[in-house]
Amino acid sequence: MTTKQNSSEPVVGTRILVLFSLIQLLYVGFYLAALAKLERIDILAERFSQGWGWPMVILVTVSALVGLAIRLYLLTAIAFSYPGLGKIFSRIFVLVLMLDELWAMSPFLLTHRIGFGLAFAATVPLLFLPFSQSTLIASYYGKGHLWAGNPQKTMPRP
Repeated sequence: MTTKQNSSEPVVGTRILVLFSLIQLLYVGFYLAALAKLERIDILAERFSQGWGWPMVILVTVSALVGLAIRLYLLTAIAFSYPGLGKIFSRIFVLVLMLDELWAMSPFLLTHRIGFGLAFAATVPLLFLPFSQSTLIASYYGKGHLWAGNPQKTMPRP
């Protein structure tokens, strides 16, 4: 069975954008859940190490708000088919990497419910998500996929 390459590109491109958007929504869920349970994070941090409650709450709050702004921007850029997203994502990748690696540790906030084994198991795939996002963006914007809104233009190859 052979198909034209042009007919499969929109499907592949759509899958890439859907996967990327789902990753963004996963992080939005993390941020909202953490912001809703800041008092619990304070209690857990104090129980783990005396005096770390408020610093942990501040770290979670600031990183969640920064992350929320980034994720909403990325989701909006996808929703409006912004052609410059690939370039912008490559510029902010280091920030996204640091933020995502920090939030990859978030399953440990649930150890009282899921235990350390499952917290480690949930952390491992989260550690690789920044690289998955980068790969998805590069495969969509860096390999000549059609720009949404103007099918005559293609992204130049680096």
